[in-house]
Amino acid sequence: MPYKGKKRKLILAIDIGTTYSGVSFCLLEPGLVPEISFVTRYPGQLHGGDGKVQSFVFYDRDGNVKAAGAEATQDEVEREAEDNSWMLAEWWKLHLQESCHLESIPPLPPHKNPLEILTDFIRYIYSCAKNYLIELWGDSTSWDSIEDAIEIVLTHPNSWEDAVQQQLRQAIVRAGVLPDDQDGHSRTHLLTEGEACLHHCIKNLPIKLRADLKNVVIADAGGGTVDFSSYTTARGGKISPTARFREVAIPKSVLAGSIHVTKAFEKYVRKHLAGTRYEGGIDRVTREFDKTAKLRFRDNSQTFYINFASTTDDDETLGISRGQLKVSGAVAENFFAPALALVIDALDSQIDEAQALSDKVIQAVFLVGGFAGNEWLYTGIKSHLEQKGIDLFRPDSHTNKATPHGALIYYLDNFVTGRLARWTYGTDCDPIYNREDPEHQKRKNSSYEDLSGHLYLKHGFGVILPQFTRVEHNKLFSCSVVRENKRREALEIITVRILAYRGGEQYPRWTDVEHDKWRVVGKIEVDTSTVAKTLRPLRGPFGTYFEIELNVMLDFSLTELKAFVQWEEKGKLKRHGS
Repeated sequence: MPYKGKKRKLILAIDIGTTYSGVSFCLLEPGLVPEISFVTRYPGQLHGGDGKVQSFVFYDRDGNVKAAGAEATQDEVEREAEDNSWMLAEWWKLHLQESCHLESIPPLPPHKNPLEILTDFIRYIYSCAKNYLIELWGDSTSWDSIEDAIEIVLTHPNSWEDAVQQQLRQAIVRAGVLPDDQDGHSRTHLLTEGEACLHHCIKNLPIKLRADLKNVVIADAGGGTVDFSSYTTARGGKISPTARFREVAIPKSVLAGSIHVTKAFEKYVRKHLAGTRYEGGIDRVTREFDKTAKLRFRDNSQTFYINFASTTDDDETLGISRGQLKVSGAVAENFFAPALALVIDALDSQIDEAQALSDKVIQAVFLVGGFAGNEWLYTGIKSHLEQKGIDLFRPDSHTNKATPHGALIYYLDNFVTGRLARWTYGTDCDPIYNREDPEHQKRKNSSYEDLSGHLYLKHGFGVILPQFTRVEHNKLFSCSVVRENKRREALEIITVRILAYRGGEQYPRWTDVEHDKWRVVGKIEVDTSTVAKTLRPLRGPFGTYFEIELNVMLDFSLTELKAFVQWEEKGKLKRHGS
């Protein structure tokens, strides 16, 4: 459909991957049908036309960026890095999530934290996109005319939630991409990689495959993680480019991406070449494996010869001939098998949860992402799913670019109309003591009398949104809370906490148990000074006091949690929030 806006606008979708990253773009012009394209040139690439670039950053000893992306892989840059003790940041994306197990992940350069590297890389890749478009359009005039109307869609793994999402927003601002104001914040959109891939798959699904499909799982196999998302068509319709979808399971991620195959190979080579004169070539042979054999592996009948030494080097006992390391298919299979096992286990879990929560039978799995191109992985998953009567599809178009491509489709036409609450969300809310409630009886020692004379219990939790609740667009969830004080002035500023509970109870009641299951996901500070001045004094057993009633509201209709506090002031509803 033609773009109905009145002003030109540029949308950039940035997919920052563990090993490779990419940018897609769409120039919206009034009256014209939007077209999605990719940035296909990055500095330092040997061959043009590649829509992906390495997620590398070289830092000097003072923490300054010296090279990034494909330039960080050039021989002369690597030599300069070695001569000047530069540090390479690779796979740094996985450090952004605190819960990630980091034993096998390369450490960050000294004095650099994940947010700083993220900021530097966003600055780099945004600059690449800018320069590419200026060259594409012939001059900077077009760019200058729309720079203040650029919107960013930034994708992230399914398992990343509030804390990491906040870092993504901070990085966009710190990198100078968008301003740190309401306008800049509104032009930043975050989206899970799984949902982006759904949009890509649906737009690229052949007509003959749409006939009876309604319930699907998206498996996005990337460099670091494999993400799983499950959807069903709204109102029982069939899959089509105009269909709408609802989530039917909580999206999941598992650390089983292609880098773990590389790490398994590196571990093997270190043991195989330990104590030999070839030990210094381990990094080189690992890079060669990553670029060649890992992508080509199909089955254990193959034999690989991986370049890493001089053509005059031969060592039959080590399997080295003419500078090439021989690796049998049976050995190579061991590098892939753990990742496949993790993927199948997580996929089964996702399918079971989707069917249990929705009573829908999963009919197909769509496999996308850079790792999806590996035939051994594809065949292993396909064979497993066939036993369950589930089809496996691998879209032909831009498999390794599915995320940024799907992110722009999402921006132009969001297919997903309903999502599931990942956890139980609510706020501090002490309950009135109920002598008939056994839990209240146990907690009577923690009771207190408020200014109105009622008996309350400490550490109460007010559920606003229970886990697994289906959230439709534009639907708000709320609960009422009351604040009271003997002084009006003490009610002029009110702070409300938004809490997430990640335990096994759907309706938790107390915040002083299962301490490791609770997390503060937001704080809202509200200026209620105007309404505070109008509060009428109330009488209680301890004398005069004042109270104000607020509604704490949550909006999950987008891909991020939005929290608000609402109150009445001079007969009108006021709202303030994140």
